[in-house]
Amino acid sequence: MFPILPLRPKDEEPGVYCDPHEQGSAFFISKGGLFITARHVIDKWSTESHTVIAVHFGLKAKKECRVLELEGHQELDIAVGLAERPGPNGWPYPFTLATSTIGQGSAILMFGYANTSVSPHRDPDGPFDPDATLHLDMHPRRYTGHVVEHLERGPLIPGPCYHISCDPGGGISGGPLIRKRTMHVHGVFVRGLTQDGPDCPQTGFALDLRTIVSSWPIAFLGGLSLREYADKNPGELSIR
Repeated sequence: MFPILPLRPKDEEPGVYCDPHEQGSAFFISKGGLFITARHVIDKWSTESHTVIAVHFGLKAKKECRVLELEGHQELDIAVGLAERPGPNGWPYPFTLATSTIGQGSAILMFGYANTSVSPHRDPDGPFDPDATLHLDMHPRRYTGHVVEHLERGPLIPGPCYHISCDPGGGISGGPLIRKRTMHVHGVFVRGLTQDGPDCPQTGFALDLRTIVSSWPIAFLGGLSLREYADKNPGELSIR
């Protein structure tokens, strides 16, 4: 899982730009560069504006991977994209998608880039300093919790979702909801719910992947759903 944000090199128009409120998380689901994120993370900017920053901590390597294709669901807060492949030998190691339901109380994990700070603030519609250096302060973390309940609809979520005991904060949107027992992805984190008071429990919501895996025809995949694409490319994408 890697951060996705509106970012382009300085030598390209309109230059480097980034809004700290628009960075989200994304995770690869194929070795060829297919990834999933939340639609609200990529709604404002065009496809060619986005970059997935692939980080390999073991190799101490990083690559800014251009987003080549991007499609958001018409109704649900989810998007599928295709980015440049970060590296050889299976990097990035893709997640396996799962279509079974996680039961109440089941242990879950989340990974992502919450609360990333960006400086200086870049607005492509405002003054641009070509000599300014962009700094990204990112802290990838693992977050643990459990399933509170499975809902047919959630707050501002017009489809099945998981209510979970975790809200890491801004920047985690688009990150994977992983069942701890199998390490398979069952959902995509789409929103947290802020509650007043220091003793109020954290809570968040993740869209259930079952909603879109077989029913959403993705244009840049030739109109195939993720399930159909996996059936045609069994070594590329795994769905269980």
